[in-house]
Amino acid sequence: MGVEAFRLLYYGFSVIAWGRSALKYPDWVKTAAGRVYLDLTNLLGTKTGDAFVRGIAGKDPTIGEALNQFLEKKKDHISKGRSKIPPRLILLGLRLAGMMVYAFVNPEKAGKKMVASAEEEIHRLEQASHTLQGVEDRLRFIEEAAVDVMKMMVYQSTVFSVGFVALVRAEQLLEKWLHNTQELDPVRQSLPYNPTTEMSMALLEISQKFKEKGITPSDENPEVLNFLEKYGHRAVLEIDMGLPRWKEDPEYVIDILNLYKEGDPQDKIKKFSDGVLRAEEAVKDIGLQVRKRKGRIPARIINHLLLCYREIAGLRERPKFDLVRSFSIFRNVLQEVGKELVLQGRLDDKNDIFFLTFADIESGDNLRPEAAKNKEEYTRELNRKVVPRLMTSTGESVYIESEQVKGKKLVGIPVSPGVYEGHVRIIHHPKGAQLESGEVLVTRSTDPAWTPLFINAGALIMETGGPISHGSIVAREYGIPAVANVVEATTRLETGQRIRVNGVSGEIVILD
Repeated sequence: MGVEAFRLLYYGFSVIAWGRSALKYPDWVKTAAGRVYLDLTNLLGTKTGDAFVRGIAGKDPTIGEALNQFLEKKKDHISKGRSKIPPRLILLGLRLAGMMVYAFVNPEKAGKKMVASAEEEIHRLEQASHTLQGVEDRLRFIEEAAVDVMKMMVYQSTVFSVGFVALVRAEQLLEKWLHNTQELDPVRQSLPYNPTTEMSMALLEISQKFKEKGITPSDENPEVLNFLEKYGHRAVLEIDMGLPRWKEDPEYVIDILNLYKEGDPQDKIKKFSDGVLRAEEAVKDIGLQVRKRKGRIPARIINHLLLCYREIAGLRERPKFDLVRSFSIFRNVLQEVGKELVLQGRLDDKNDIFFLTFADIESGDNLRPEAAKNKEEYTRELNRKVVPRLMTSTGESVYIESEQVKGKKLVGIPVSPGVYEGHVRIIHHPKGAQLESGEVLVTRSTDPAWTPLFINAGALIMETGGPISHGSIVAREYGIPAVANVVEATTRLETGQRIRVNGVSGEIVILD
């Protein structure tokens, strides 16, 4: 059902682009070994494909390089044609361009309007989900709602992206005017309006109260229940709709509260609030420097660019936050379908529905054998240690050669500045993880469920990702050095090793 959820979202994108005639099972969405892949064949045969490849490279430089190497190798077989842009997409592009202009001119109003619109949409879906009757009605509701959710996310992404565009322009101007962009580092820290950061702060505040009063965290405590009311839709690996939400299984939340209690929650809360003050001071200082060297109008330009960044870039987590809220609603609806299938004698357990597809459910068959087979396959595929990120239709998996290991050094992509020495803690899964204050978090990749661990991390190393991946952006906001795309970091490093992480050069030096 996790795969099915993405099929639904991509169907929603197709509806936005091509209208209601779009295929409910888009032919450019493929699955292999329980993973979702996008078939780029037709896109790469157009000039639009070049821009798409550049976009991929920004998100994950390794896969971008692998794709470029493959395209260079096969260039004689790939014809470049003119991409046909659907008229609906042209109109959509014009509307989104208007939204971007509005967000740039009025970042504060645009941000508030975006949040209010999403709250209204989620509330509408929640209310509608309680009126459904029967299997067919519930499945159609999810298919239709997925289109609305995708529209919401496109709108949200348009608004928050203006903040990052503003930051890039500010970097370009400061390089030109001051020949220095390092003073922007504090500006990137402690961004407001980020729901994932606010979640971490809420956990710190609860743990501080528990520490002061000597309370042992439990899922029956009113403070914890209030937290779950607001954030209980989240989960570890939360984009898999088949996995339990925190409100169903709050064990991870309790673990984090216990972890925070062992340290000094108030100190970490202060660290974040100090980051806000440093950012505000840095914005003022940069404006004064520009005014001194270039005059009043350039100073106003740079101040507005940085204001725009601070006001709406923190909303970048909002689409994911609201997507997962939608998934939580869909999950509840599907569990109701599961109950009906149990009553019909087609399933043994309501949660077995998450090992089925919509087509399975609508078949009318006994679903027990299919659910059992898919459950076994899911368990097997989940334990794969290596998954190709790029494949061809002939079955070739494309990788690139790495020169990232040099003696006692590993080299990756620097994504958050600073130099830090500390002991390694390799973590493969955030649930049950114990990261002591000041340890270097080494993992394959991160998502919002990892964010509470960042508060204890002295530095971050990831095997995947690039400058705009989740872990990289959060590391910059928290002011901790980070290096991404370090091949086999979780196997080449060992828990307890002392290392030096250089978030400027991308070098990781093993000290013992």
